[in-house]
Amino acid sequence: MTPKHPKITHVSQLSEHSSWRKYKRELLELEMNGGHWAKTADLTKESIKNSFAAYLSLSTSAPLLNWETYEVLGSHFEDIVEGRYPILLVSMPPRSGKSRLGSLFLSWLLGKDPNTHNFITSYSRNLSKIAADKVKQLVNTSSVVELFSKINLEPHHVVPVAPGGSVCGFAYGNPNPFSEVPGVWLIDDYHKYSDITVNKDWIEKEIMTRHLQNSAIVVLGTRSGPNDIFSYFLEKFGTFDPVTNPKGAVHINLSAIIESKEEAKEDILGRSVRETLGRTSPYLSRENLVNIRKNLGSEKFSWLYKGCPPPSVKTGFELCEEVPSLDKVIISVDPAFSADSIDKTGICIAGVTKQRDYMYVLDTYEGNWDLKTVGVILSLAAKAYGAEEIVLESASPSATWAVYLQSLGLQVRVGSRQKSKVNAITQMRDSGKVKFSSSDALSALDGCDDLQISSSDTLCAILVSYSQLLPIVT
Repeated sequence: MTPKHPKITHVSQLSEHSSWRKYKRELLELEMNGGHWAKTADLTKESIKNSFAAYLSLSTSAPLLNWETYEVLGSHFEDIVEGRYPILLVSMPPRSGKSRLGSLFLSWLLGKDPNTHNFITSYSRNLSKIAADKVKQLVNTSSVVELFSKINLEPHHVVPVAPGGSVCGFAYGNPNPFSEVPGVWLIDDYHKYSDITVNKDWIEKEIMTRHLQNSAIVVLGTRSGPNDIFSYFLEKFGTFDPVTNPKGAVHINLSAIIESKEEAKEDILGRSVRETLGRTSPYLSRENLVNIRKNLGSEKFSWLYKGCPPPSVKTGFELCEEVPSLDKVIISVDPAFSADSIDKTGICIAGVTKQRDYMYVLDTYEGNWDLKTVGVILSLAAKAYGAEEIVLESASPSATWAVYLQSLGLQVRVGSRQKSKVNAITQMRDSGKVKFSSSDALSALDGCDDLQISSSDTLCAILVSYSQLLPIVT
């Protein structure tokens, strides 16, 4: 087969190149012309052999992601079957239906040709067997049997060659693992934990020795870091090009959320800024993704849920070589609702000179503390920095906090609430009037880009200080 470019490289090409939309147009035309039900059934059977999305529409009732996602992925599965390129890498966030998608893909392949030898591999023998059994279950459902024919399958275990290798596989179709019949080796979630690196020896001996001329490799999984299986294939084979690199890999990265104009421009699904991958999935909602980021941290979240290393974000703030004599120092606090909540308490210690030209951030803290612990931290900080007062951001817990902290002898008041926190933080950052006394204090803002700043408890505390010391002009 001659290598060719993918049929679809952006969602905007679906109208012209989607096999699913072609099928729907032909079906509509047939119905409008009063076609007999038998012709409709024949069209459906024929289309399902060539269109993964058409097969998916009859095999699943509640897709997790928006339908255009499956049309795009389905087109690339079809590319693999047509031999357009040899390696397809699809990185997706956790709980986005990867394993289900992989089982459906293999069951579709077996429906097309039950004699083709296909492998399915995962991070454990148990998970590989579950996936293989799911394939068997799918191909024997009444709808698939009606569309194709009944397929009698028993999975054949593929034993890893690498000593101590934990990644196992199961095969369907021709029982001879060295058969020259073209097929697919599906690698579904190679990594169980984010710190697992690639067993290159196992891949070289097990997968690549069976990667015959017309066979293909498809990787469905979540990225885990710079040494994961996606990096292995991209580094070893490079990016596919039908002329300069016909043995390369096509990589589709489906980020859980689009967070910048640059990401939107590169997104194969053509999503807008702030748009998520799972429009109907509560797990992949914007609100839940904010909570997940807080729990995991920016770096781990970026790999697992965005499929890429965290961006080098310019915070807009700078370090100062020396802090001048300060006229006023305050401590500002963004209080958490409780010690065990996902929300954290952010603390900023900052001051200004008599000229009020810059605000100097002396230190920042962030953590999940109970009110008693916060009281100890603020008492020590107030004494160490000579802070005049403690200002709490206006929030639900603030009144209770103020009463308790005042009982410790601290000067406390509740500040006014910002109408638009994102706009206020952006204005503060762009003013160029905030300087940090240490790199440690500045590092607390790593990973905070324009769409994440309102969820940074440290930044919210800094904003409270800024609004008190250098009021924002609106």
